[in-house]
Amino acid sequence: MNLEEVARLRLVTLGDEAPKTVQSLESGLKDVNSELRLMELNGQKGFDAWKEFKKVQADVKDEIKDLTKALDINDATWREHSSMC
Repeated sequence: MNLEEVARLRLVTLGDEAPKTVQSLESGLKDVNSELRLMELNGQKGFDAWKEFKKVQADVKDEIKDLTKALDINDATWREHSSMC
């Protein structure tokens, strides 16, 4: 399965909710970032909970990047298909 097929499958699964999902992930990322800053201010940087938040932060960033890329691929494919019709 290539990247375009994965992108299409993901969008079929999420449907019209994909842009809302990206917005929701971005909102959650802001919360994670705020919590990390608060923990750092309280001298908790490096603690297990802080490390877990850093992992969550990285995972959410990757998911946003992947989903945005899938949306872009889907949009480009749709435009290409529409121009052929």
